[in-house]
Amino acid sequence: MAKQVTRIQMAPVIDHISDDGEVVGSRLPYPFYVDAEGFIQQQDFWQGNVFKVIGFQNHPTVQKLDLWWYKVTDPSEIVGKYIVTSDKTGAWSTWPTAVVEADKKEVNL
Repeated sequence: MAKQVTRIQMAPVIDHISDDGEVVGSRLPYPFYVDAEGFIQQQDFWQGNVFKVIGFQNHPTVQKLDLWWYKVTDPSEIVGKYIVTSDKTGAWSTWPTAVVEADKKEVNL
């Protein structure tokens, strides 16, 4: 059965820098597939470590939600922001790279 979700892709994470300081390796994080209530799908992958989207911050070190998930009306609003999620115990965390792409998808999960 198809379900409408928001696909959220975070920016690449640098995982190797050469001796002269040049970035020579990065990886694209696995995207989040989030339902209308903010619950992150594919928990067989996430195992509850990333369970729900709370909202978004404009800066990763300023602990202030600038946009709550339930107030997002268009996925383009979250591009450039930092996602704040909770795990299955309710502990919050901010992801270290910004959202680079977000769109609505019909997916079979």
